[in-house]
Amino acid sequence: MSATPLPEGDWIRGISIRQPYAACILAGAKTVENRPARWRTGWVLLHTSKTLDQLALRIPLIGRTIRGRQLVTGAVVGVARITDCHQDPDGAPLCSQWAHPGAWHLVLADVLELPLPVPAPPHACGVAVDTAPATRSTTSHRRPHSSKRSRRSWRSRGVATSRSSCRCRDRRRSGSL
Repeated sequence: MSATPLPEGDWIRGISIRQPYAACILAGAKTVENRPARWRTGWVLLHTSKTLDQLALRIPLIGRTIRGRQLVTGAVVGVARITDCHQDPDGAPLCSQWAHPGAWHLVLADVLELPLPVPAPPHACGVAVDTAPATRSTTSHRRPHSSKRSRRSWRSRGVATSRSSCRCRDRRRSGSL
């Protein structure tokens, strides 16, 4: 690992990656992530999306890489540094066996797996994620307020659902939610 310091301030971007590709990145085998648009270099949280790519499990390269690893979904599982973002020229060989033609290739380095996955709600990594110690729940504002069932499902994922910290509490008390 290089001695590159983490970014200044309390914010870090996140990138959602479907399993089993996230497990391949954490194992150190997949060093290129494919995206349709350009990304800035720097540190990112590795968030696993809630969906699992079942067809990818049949690819021998992926099967060998993830053998014996748990495929966690819907959580932040690590941190990595994007060192480069490029597209391979037309007709040129791809930069990696993991690269897709025509896609932007995010070159990942300094990948660190978290000791335990941190449950994260959907789209939490699509915006800046506060890494400072929280005095109140910041994720409760992203959960839907449509029904008791949705609140229960968020609680089961470990997301704080405190009504006292929610900005919508006045509307909830008045019966508009």
